[in-house]
Amino acid sequence: MLLDHAALVGNSVPLAPEPAQLMGIIGQQALVLSVADAYRVLGVLALVMVPFVLRLTCIPAPDLQAAAPQSKPLPQG
Repeated sequence: MLLDHAALVGNSVPLAPEPAQLMGIIGQQALVLSVADAYRVLGVLALVMVPFVLRLTCIPAPDLQAAAPQSKPLPQG
């Protein structure tokens, strides 16, 4: 789509940029559009996962006081 648009602009503008410069501009625009698409996909994924996260059950943290072993003095002998 970007290449088609660039070809139309290149044909209509009398002072068209060089092909290398035009490819640099197209590459930059393609990068911007791909980053925008990635953010859109991640945003939709985050919204889709909200109901699943809300259904998760809470697992309480372990009681560290009960789990810690009691230290016994060493027998002298």
